Amino acid sequence: MRMVSPERTQKWGEVELKAGDRYVLEPRGVPALLSKVDGMASVEPVVLPPYYPNEDYNHKTLTILRAGGIGDILMLTPLLRAMNDKWPEAHLEVCCGSRSKFALPSFVDWLPYPANAKELLERDSVLNLTDVIETEFEKHGVHAFGEVAGFNNLPLKLIYEPDSSLVGDLRIRYPRKAKARVGIQLKASSPIRTYPNMNEVIYLLVAKEIEVVLFAEPHTIIIDRPHPLITNASSDALDMEDSVALASLCDCLIAPDSSFVHFGCAMNVPTIGLYGSFSYSIRRTEGHPNNYFIEAKGECSPCNHHGQGGEAWPSHGPCKRSGFCNVLAGIPAERVARKAIQICKV
Repeated sequence: MRMVSPERTQKWGEVELKAGDRYVLEPRGVPALLSKVDGMASVEPVVLPPYYPNEDYNHKTLTILRAGGIGDILMLTPLLRAMNDKWPEAHLEVCCGSRSKFALPSFVDWLPYPANAKELLERDSVLNLTDVIETEFEKHGVHAFGEVAGFNNLPLKLIYEPDSSLVGDLRIRYPRKAKARVGIQLKASSPIRTYPNMNEVIYLLVAKEIEVVLFAEPHTIIIDRPHPLITNASSDALDMEDSVALASLCDCLIAPDSSFVHFGCAMNVPTIGLYGSFSYSIRRTEGHPNNYFIEAKGECSPCNHHGQGGEAWPSHGPCKRSGFCNVLAGIPAERVARKAIQICKV
C-alpha cells in the first residue's frame, strides 16, 4: 500500500482528499490520483496495523481493506459473517469505494476509500485484501478472501437484502407489463466479460410476451427497436442500489460474469450467468435452485484477464482484433432465451 499526500484538494468519488492530508491507496490507484493533481503529491510506503487470524478482536476495531467493485464486496460477505460470529463484540468496518458501501451487511460499518491515513493507522488491525482475487485463478473468490483471513471453506452464500421500502416504491413505479419479467444486465464492468449477443436474447424474450427490464449505467442504453415490453431502467438514471432492488422484482435475471449475478444469487432470484474469460467454478455462488450457469468453451478460455493497466483485451488473442469476447459470442442467444423462458414457465 502507499500513502499519498496531495498538494491540492481533490474529489475522489464521494471522498474529498484535502491538501496536505495523507491517504492510503492501493499501488495501482496512485497513478490515477497523481494524474488528477498533475503530479503534485508526495508518495511513500505505509505499514498498516497487522492482522493476526488467532487474535481476539472482541472490543477492538478490525478494518477490512478492499477497494474493488461491488461484486468483490459481495464476495466478502461470507467472511464478514464468519468474523461477526467469531468476534461478536468486535467493531468491524470495511474500507471500500462509496459506490459499494450499500452492499455491506448491516453489522459492518463503512470507512471511505481512499482512507485517511491518520484514521486507518489508529485501527487495532487492518486486513489488507488488495489483489487477493486478481492473482488467484484456482480458488473461488470467497475462499481466497477467507483463507487470507484464516477462515477456510467458507460457505458460498452471499449476504444481501434490498431495503423493503425501496422495493415497495419501485414496485409502484414499475408496474408489470406482462405475466413474466426478466431483468438483463447488458454489460459487465470489463468488456471481455460482456456477452455480445444480448440484443438477440432481448427480442427472443419479448416475442414470447415476456417483459424485459434493461440494467446499465444511467443513460447508456439506446434501444434501436423500441418495444412496449422493453423497460429501459437506464433512462431513469437509477443508481446501483435502486437497480438491484428493481431486479429483486424480476422472475429471472440474465447477466454476464458481473455484479448482477452475485446480487441475484444473494437475493435468491433465479439467475442465468454467462461465463467465458473466467471459469464459473471460481465465480458462482449459491442461490435459487433454478440458477443456471453457462460457461463458454474455447482455446483461449479461461484467459483470466482482469483488464488491469487499462488493457481491455489480452495482447495476444482474437478478442483484441474483434472487439468482443469470441468465446462468449459462441453461446447461442436461443439457448439463453430458452432457459429464461423455461424458468419463467411461459
